Amino acid sequence: MSTQSEGMVKKRNKPALASVAWGVIALLLPLLGRGSTLLEVLALLSSLVALWTARAGVRKAKEPGQKGRNWAISGLIIGGIGLVVAILLLISPS
Repeated sequence: MSTQSEGMVKKRNKPALASVAWGVIALLLPLLGRGSTLLEVLALLSSLVALWTARAGVRKAKEPGQKGRNWAISGLIIGGIGLVVAILLLISPS
């Protein structure tokens, strides 16, 4: 039995899922190449993409019939952590 009405099928929120994926990539990149400035810059860019797609995911979740708000919020959190980590690694003396 479905709790949703027949005409209202919730759609997958692709920007929200993408934000989590980009956030995880942003957290993993610095671990792959410790001390590599290139990977730290890529982590910074990945974090920004995660935050951007999470914002789009939150907006899309507000539309009727959409879900994925929690995924978008997770992407915001993971992307924000990745951004802080990338900035700290870039400004820290090697």
